Amino acid sequence: MCRTARNGPLRTTPQSQVEHLPDECIQFLLGSRYCETDLLSNTAWAMFSGTPAGRSRVQAICD
Repeated sequence: MCRTARNGPLRTTPQSQVEHLPDECIQFLLGSRYCETDLLSNTAWAMFSGTPAGRSRVQAICD
């Protein structure tokens, strides 16, 4: 579990492999009619592929 700024310092969390995620999580990784993933994915990788996988990448996207 990650700690938030409210309840303590943040720590590094590794990225899970897709095949190890619970089945109920997969729906959140699929494309959506509300987001043109075919157009956005190349831009997202260009912007964030250089960041370390895991918590650091999530924080970079949020920032």
